[in-house]
Amino acid sequence: MARARIITPDFWLDEELAKTSERTRLIYIGLWNFADCNGIIENNTEKIRVQIFPYQKIDIKKNLDELIKLKKIIPYMIEKKDYFWIKNFRKYQKLKNPYYKYPIPPSSILQQYPTDTPPEPKEREKEREKEREKEREKEEKLKFNKLYPLKGRENNENLSKLSKNDFKSKMGK
Repeated sequence: MARARIITPDFWLDEELAKTSERTRLIYIGLWNFADCNGIIENNTEKIRVQIFPYQKIDIKKNLDELIKLKKIIPYMIEKKDYFWIKNFRKYQKLKNPYYKYPIPPSSILQQYPTDTPPEPKEREKEREKEREKEREKEEKLKFNKLYPLKGRENNENLSKLSKNDFKSKMGK
């Protein structure tokens, strides 16, 4: 799933990237859009080309190789399937509703880049639980608003006097 991503000012000041072609830099940014929230994307040159340049028949293999050489993307294989891990992805991207589609790199690779290690499955589950809790809170607020609709400022005072226990008793909990 494509996602909107942030381009920080550090990107434009990266001396290594400045030495690459404009196409390589554009591909690098494009990878961010199609990577999961750990900065992982399938290592499939044709699929990447179609995602980033859907209307152009160009060869991007050389550009990907250049990013690998600069260690901006780290190739790895799990269960006979190839992936790229975008180094420092989580450092620069703010993740509101994280989703994880691909397996994280093996520990031998992660140990080489300890400052940008994706969360372990337990940490992923904690993030998901936080999101589920936020959703439950939203649902409770919606139920509360249905039980106590606002009709004017005078109702705000009455609503603020209700305790959480009052609300739960009204909700039947």
